[in-house]
Amino acid sequence: MKPIINRLSGSTLFIFFPVLFFIRKKMTGKIIVFFIALTILPGCFQHYFRTASSKTIDAATIKKLQNASKYFVLHAGNNVMALNNVSISNDKIEGDIAELSDSHSKYINPAINKANPVVKKDKALTLMEVHLYYTDTMPAVLTHIAIPLSALNRMDVYEFDASATNRNRLLSWLGVGAGIAAAGLIVLAIACNCPQVYVNNAGQYEFKSGVYSGAIYSSLERVDYLPLADIKPVNKTYQLRIDNAAEEEQFINQVQLLSVVHSGDVKVLTNRQGKILSYRNLIPASATKSDDAVDVTKQIKYRDGQNYSFSNNANSNGLSSVSMSFDKPAGATKGKLLVHAGNSKWSGYLYREFASLFGTDYDKWRKQQELGSAATAQQWPLDQGMPLKVFVSTDNGWEYIDHFALTGNTASRDMIMEIDLTKVRTGKVNIRIETIYQFWDLDMAAMDFSTDADLKTTILNPLIAAKKDGSSLLNELSLPDKQYAHLTGDDFLNIEFTAPQDENGKSNSLFLVSSGYYHNLKKFDGQPDINSLLKFKENGAFDRFSRQKYTTIEEALAKAVVK
Repeated sequence: MKPIINRLSGSTLFIFFPVLFFIRKKMTGKIIVFFIALTILPGCFQHYFRTASSKTIDAATIKKLQNASKYFVLHAGNNVMALNNVSISNDKIEGDIAELSDSHSKYINPAINKANPVVKKDKALTLMEVHLYYTDTMPAVLTHIAIPLSALNRMDVYEFDASATNRNRLLSWLGVGAGIAAAGLIVLAIACNCPQVYVNNAGQYEFKSGVYSGAIYSSLERVDYLPLADIKPVNKTYQLRIDNAAEEEQFINQVQLLSVVHSGDVKVLTNRQGKILSYRNLIPASATKSDDAVDVTKQIKYRDGQNYSFSNNANSNGLSSVSMSFDKPAGATKGKLLVHAGNSKWSGYLYREFASLFGTDYDKWRKQQELGSAATAQQWPLDQGMPLKVFVSTDNGWEYIDHFALTGNTASRDMIMEIDLTKVRTGKVNIRIETIYQFWDLDMAAMDFSTDADLKTTILNPLIAAKKDGSSLLNELSLPDKQYAHLTGDDFLNIEFTAPQDENGKSNSLFLVSSGYYHNLKKFDGQPDINSLLKFKENGAFDRFSRQKYTTIEEALAKAVVK
């Protein structure tokens, strides 16, 4: 059996940071208070799913769900049963009726199109469920059915609700922190903030994500394309809010809304450069391994909250990586790699540790960086492996393609990358993704080889852009002209866009297009640690820094547990 320390995940280890502090300070009584705080918060660290309900069911969708090995549940009147060996022919669905297993009987009546809590140990099985609703009742003795798809009046595909889960996780950390603070204890600052985006859905603002994370000074300013799934118009307008984050100030250059109209059988995302890419049929990897040969297929096959956290040994580039293989269709000359990922909590803690090395000179260092070239500023995080760097195997070996930009650790998101396959001469597309040790959580990776769909795009400029005090910032946000909307303290920015009319039979995907940068205003004490800082001139130094910090904490915690 492995020692307990070796079995701790990055997120779990964070729970024990305060415990380690208390043990070392001989504050055993406060350890009890800490664990009481964890146990008396009944809604903490919940996972959530949504039903993704649809009243139109077609054969192509059922086949896709079959290929994803989904578990079909049939509702007929008051009876609920399993549907095994599902097949589709002549617009009819066939299958064998079976008794619903206990493991799939726990979430059969969820709220429709709302966040539903799911116990973590039940999550994987629950997210495999597809619920079909039949208009009539069925005899209890029936063992096989063949019914028209038109006789089904609803289909629920259970999907992981990352937004609700991340909001709960964030509130849980705040709740635990508040409980600890009330007992006179400490809370570790681990958030990687950046501007925080909320959307108004039915009168309630819901957190979506941060934008242009990592743009911590002006020479790192960049454009972010944030997908806004499930946003609904309010009074014929889309209403958003951008909040300043604690111990920060924001410099927002431009804000627009990108509307992409497309057929309902495709989905769209933009790559980090803003190119709109469509996809139809995501294919999971046929094999996925970390560079120390550990099979991690289960962690990244589905978008289900089971993450691979880049915790393997360093590769030849001095980074942690994962390799995956996809079956390439004959004649395919390009593919689209889609991942669902986000920066880990550990990444936020690690950057704070790095910034603290500057001591009281942190502001001076930041100002020096703002005077340098943008190209130099943007190359350093790439050399350190902070983004997710993507490589493809060709006749010439591993070739670097591009990277997925930082997301911040308040929410994960879907991201897409187009890959040229003209140099891939085998029937397999072999991909390698690498980054800093424990710096990212990779939830899902898949590829699409479909042809580009017909798309209609529209750029919407803000109708209203007003700060908390009501002052308009439309002029500052209208052009990428270095006239910034400046947010400080508890400032926020209310933004409204006119919602375009729906087109019959079409879907509309929306993206918040924003550019800017932000400053970290946290003050650090002490003199700069010059010897440690000089090491970061070397490529891969951040990975070594992460491993050293992680090992130090593990060893200290192990000693404390032994004592």
